[in-house]
Amino acid sequence: KKIGPTWYSAPTRRVIQAACFALFLIFFFWFCWPYSAQPGSKIALPDGTMAAVWNRPTLKSTLTRFYERRYWEVLGCTTRIASLRQFEQGAGWWMRFQDNPNNDEAEQRRRRRWYWDSGTGPFYWDTRLGGKVVRIPNSDIDEGHCTSIKRKDYVRSSPINAKRNLSAELSLNNDLQRKATELGIGDLVPAATDDQTGISTATHSG
Repeated sequence: KKIGPTWYSAPTRRVIQAACFALFLIFFFWFCWPYSAQPGSKIALPDGTMAAVWNRPTLKSTLTRFYERRYWEVLGCTTRIASLRQFEQGAGWWMRFQDNPNNDEAEQRRRRRWYWDSGTGPFYWDTRLGGKVVRIPNSDIDEGHCTSIKRKDYVRSSPINAKRNLSAELSLNNDLQRKATELGIGDLVPAATDDQTGISTATHSG
């Protein structure tokens, strides 16, 4: 018999136990997956490695939005070999990295389901092409990150796709002088004024 006697005697119990064991494995690998970031480390990145901001997704988003996972370009560092390999494999900081000319038609089809944002390319390179990325926790840069996420007052001036004009939206939604003051570096951003109008020209980030 392919099914043991305990399954026949208590099938409901065995199904529940199997489901609980599957959940245990999911949570185990979710929380115990190797984490490469080294906060405070002064060791230089090995050639062939890059560093990028990683916003650890929730379990729900991992299951429902798997192909939208990406690194954030808000802060990072790359090395010569890493940059070269990403160029050769068509998986760098490109909007719609699927259409990189270094990808043949078959590879473009394989990547078609992935998200359009520029941070998806390095994530794909890291997880699918053998790349090496040191992950910078989002919590380390959250204070100074001018993002649209969780901002109800955010005003969009461009479409949410590969044609998004992020520079214009940064200037529209964030005051550079105020943000610098909040971070304690306001003295580094003097409020310059236009000679003719007397209006400040350094009030927005871009």
